Amino acid sequence: MNLFNPYYYAVKLRNWLYDRGILKSYTLDVPVVCVGNLSVGGSGKTSLVRFISNALSEKFHVAVLLRGYKRKTKGLLVASY
Repeated sequence: MNLFNPYYYAVKLRNWLYDRGILKSYTLDVPVVCVGNLSVGGSGKTSLVRFISNALSEKFHVAVLLRGYKRKTKGLLVASY
């Protein structure tokens, strides 16, 4: 723990808000796999998502949801292949 790391304090605050019910969490009726982090790019997230979705699609219906890097538009776009 680095006392001068702002991310540490942001996570502590977020967890405190969840613990007290100020922020709400939601439960879905389907399994969810989340791939993401705070790195800028080039960490292999796209390749990992492609691998996981291909592997799971043999037995499950798979959907990949993403916000889009630096996206400014709102709304929903459905792409399929």
